[in-house]
Amino acid sequence: EQEGVSDGLIITGFVSQGEAWDYVRQASVCVSPFAPNPILNSTSPTKLVEYLALGKAAVANDHPDQRKVIEESSGGLCVGYDVSEFADAVSYLLRRPEEAREMGRRGRRYVVEHRDYQKLGAMIERKYYEVVGVGGCHAANGGLGRAGQE
Repeated sequence: EQEGVSDGLIITGFVSQGEAWDYVRQASVCVSPFAPNPILNSTSPTKLVEYLALGKAAVANDHPDQRKVIEESSGGLCVGYDVSEFADAVSYLLRRPEEAREMGRRGRRYVVEHRDYQKLGAMIERKYYEVVGVGGCHAANGGLGRAGQE
């Protein structure tokens, strides 16, 4: 209320996953803060990719995978892990709804083309076979679901 944003902000506390997705679908812009931690630099936070899959523009902080996804998809803005930077980026997108919608479209397209679980699974399987030095039928046939069909 003090900042004048209470009419456009909902603070829910814990909700079911289904209810959470309903809120995301209603949102104009989604945020994906991921606390900086060197141990977690090799992780891939799923929240950002899920927002993009739903066609939402996103604001994410500078975590290696989040930065990569934002840069490759052009589906949002990447900022420092700082409240003011997040607020400025969200405000920027809210003042430019068509730009935010276009970011959402680009983000969705990126997820379909690059972060689809089927494609990721096949890529990981090929890498495993490559690392262990096994070519065989599995890798040659594109992997996934081909076991036992040699």
